[in-house]
Amino acid sequence: MRHIEHKGLGLAFDLPDLRQRDVEEFFRVKREMESGGLHEERIARAKSIVAAVRGMNDRDMAVFFQSFEPGRVGSEESLSPFEKAGFHVRAAIKCGWLKDATEDMAPAAVLWLYERVLGHITEACTVPPE
Repeated sequence: MRHIEHKGLGLAFDLPDLRQRDVEEFFRVKREMESGGLHEERIARAKSIVAAVRGMNDRDMAVFFQSFEPGRVGSEESLSPFEKAGFHVRAAIKCGWLKDATEDMAPAAVLWLYERVLGHITEACTVPPE
C-alpha cells in the first residue's frame, strides 16, 4: 500500500500494491473509456465531412481534405490534458485503486490524482538495480 494525501484538496487515498494484471486491467479500462467517446466523435466528424463535401467539385474537395492534420482526428493526441487526466483517474476509480473517490471532483484534484496514479504505475514498473 502507498498512502497519498493532499490536505489542501482534502484528498487521502491508499493506493494498492500493483501486479501486472492490475496494470493491464487499468490500461484496458482506460482504453475502453477513451474509445467509447472517441467513437462517437469519429461518427460525428464523418457525418459533418459527408455533409460538407456533397456537391463539391474535385478541386474544392482536395482543398477541403488538405485542411485535416493526418493522424490527429479522433486520436488520443487530440484530447486536452484535462481529458487525459480524467480518463486516467476514472480508470483508477473503476479498477478500485481510489476507494471512496468520485468522478465529480475539482479539476485540481483530478490533475493531482493523475500525477499520483502515473507515478504509482511507473514505480511498480521500475526495475530495481541488480
